[in-house]
Amino acid sequence: MPPAMTLKQQKQQGFTLLEVLVAMAIVALGLSAVFMQVNQMLGSSIYLQQKTLGTWVAMNRITEIRLKNEFPAPRETKDNIEMGGINWGYTINISETPIENLRRIDVAVYPADNPDSIVATAAGFRGQIIERAKGPLMPGTGASGAADDSLEGTSE
Repeated sequence: MPPAMTLKQQKQQGFTLLEVLVAMAIVALGLSAVFMQVNQMLGSSIYLQQKTLGTWVAMNRITEIRLKNEFPAPRETKDNIEMGGINWGYTINISETPIENLRRIDVAVYPADNPDSIVATAAGFRGQIIERAKGPLMPGTGASGAADDSLEGTSE
């Protein structure tokens, strides 16, 4: 006949209900912290994607204005464009600067369905080609350019 088990030995054969519940609570807290971090990373990833695409839209609009063969008049325009599978709205504000032949271009980009939520902004400048008088490019240096014919026929 096997020796009789004492009451103390019978209690140590498994985990109690309380120990299992505490272990489950600790695991649940750990998993919730992991899920919160993953959710935060996903939110940051979406924000960075929108910020990047919005900046590209703004820079593309500035580049298009710079590449046109005309000096832009001061004005404000609004339009929509699709980039990266997202429909973007943008506002272009062309304004005068203290320099006569220079315009400032400000572009604000937002999701087309939410014009109050500006995602990206960019600023650029567009100058007008001006005719310069003949002479040195930098007075006092003697450095000359293509328009400088005052030194023709001389040799050093």
